Amino acid sequence: MAEEDVPLNIDELMMHNLATTITKSCFAEVMLPDQGPVQIDQYTLSNGFMSVDIINYGSTITSIKLPDNYGTLSDIVLGFDDIDGYMSDKNPYFGCTVGRVANRISGASYEHDGFKYFLSKNCGPNTLHGGISGFNKKIWNAEIVNHNSLWMTYCSPHLEEGFPGDLEVCTKYTLTHDNYLVVRICASTNKITPVNMTNHSYFNLAGHETGAKGLFSHKLKINANKYTELDPESLTPTGAILPVRNTLYDITKFTSVGELIKKSENKGIDINYCFAKDSLKTIARLAHAPSGRSLQLYSSHPGVQLYTSNGVENISGKEGVVYEKFGALCLEPQGYPDAVNQKQFPSIWLHPKDIYEHLIVYKFRVEKLADSDSEQQKEDDTEKSVEEAAP
Repeated sequence: MAEEDVPLNIDELMMHNLATTITKSCFAEVMLPDQGPVQIDQYTLSNGFMSVDIINYGSTITSIKLPDNYGTLSDIVLGFDDIDGYMSDKNPYFGCTVGRVANRISGASYEHDGFKYFLSKNCGPNTLHGGISGFNKKIWNAEIVNHNSLWMTYCSPHLEEGFPGDLEVCTKYTLTHDNYLVVRICASTNKITPVNMTNHSYFNLAGHETGAKGLFSHKLKINANKYTELDPESLTPTGAILPVRNTLYDITKFTSVGELIKKSENKGIDINYCFAKDSLKTIARLAHAPSGRSLQLYSSHPGVQLYTSNGVENISGKEGVVYEKFGALCLEPQGYPDAVNQKQFPSIWLHPKDIYEHLIVYKFRVEKLADSDSEQQKEDDTEKSVEEAAP
């Protein structure tokens, strides 16, 4: 077994989070027609080395600041400086929690137990990322728990966007002292309903302002041998699960992101990769050698959507930066897209008295500022074992 296949011990990891601090500040004040004036809060998680900013609008990660090899801080996720950007129709889900169901549902409908449910359409004839007013557009309640964990909660009412059942959702964020950002998404319901939630951060380890030039200097590896085939017209799954070998989607070894996009004829990538749903394990690695920054992604879910910002165009982002195509990439851990209509896909049904849980862990590292020689050796050994095990 390759070391990357070894499950992450989340309980052991969470014992090392006591060095983190969380501070609260006002991000914005907005006037809502049904509620009047509402304050949007920002929470900053810091461990003295890196920091993460999260707002309770959309339970959104707005900033991740990480030093490079020389100690220079950069913000490595795309986003906006103000609430107007996040509430704008031009916001392509920057950093938010998406739900009730991430990705596309074909025909904005599904059948279950003899009933047909009709959902809101917000992507042609389909439902995307929860519908017209998904979780990304909700104001979540927030609470700092035990001084080092941020919990955000939202109650989605029965038939919101067409989905049955009241759904109680809690997203828990913890930043450990050794640079793991742990995101635990939990939910419960009173009626059978589909649930498939994720975080939708756009990463550029060179810095959010560096655009396609910065992204093209990354290398990416996804530890998956299969993907869900898409219909080229609807961009929804055909139902087939195909091998990545000898296709554009084979990135089981570190691959230049720039070369990958060029091989796509500059159309970019937007595809779901498939994993066994058995443990919290590494599913992807992203590395930017010029800065020394890297990201290791763990998930307990059976899929991850790779999206290379193909549809981002002329978006005014943070610090006056204009975001364009291929300026970042998303790694969205998830259940398979359109699983409600593809019976052979892993189930995303949540039943009353059951608990939905999705664990996502982002491990950040800076090569020349690594915690110790032993960490460097562990990383090197991991890479070696994966290369030896690669098909």
